[in-house]
Amino acid sequence: MRRFTAFQKALSKKNSKQKIEFFVAAAIVSLLLIFILGASMPTVGDTSADASEDPQPAPIDQLTSSSGSVTVVARILPSRLIVVDDEDKIIEIWSNTPGADYTLRAREGYVDGSEHPLTEGIKSQYNKLLPTIDWSKKGLVYSR
Repeated sequence: MRRFTAFQKALSKKNSKQKIEFFVAAAIVSLLLIFILGASMPTVGDTSADASEDPQPAPIDQLTSSSGSVTVVARILPSRLIVVDDEDKIIEIWSNTPGADYTLRAREGYVDGSEHPLTEGIKSQYNKLLPTIDWSKKGLVYSR
């Protein structure tokens, strides 16, 4: 038994109604594809210019304006950062929280220095400084 595809059935002489429906559907799908692809293609300046030429910016009187809005939600986790010198002595402490629930990290030399392990010596110094620091402030809360 021979199998026919939808295309072959639509082109057969016996199915003239299906033939018309097939070509109408094909035309609609083709037009939709052309519209979608055409809408997604960016255009800059004069679209009739040769693609090999450098596009020139449109004159100011031909520019159109548009507007929109974007909502950005960011969550800053509570943390404290200890900056230590070469001898593992605390030189700065940075904080964004007054609370007791935070992450504690250490860096070498500067706030953006390389990560440094939290040694027992650093933790001991930090625990001694805890009661002397005003934790209601944010940012740099201790500097030697």
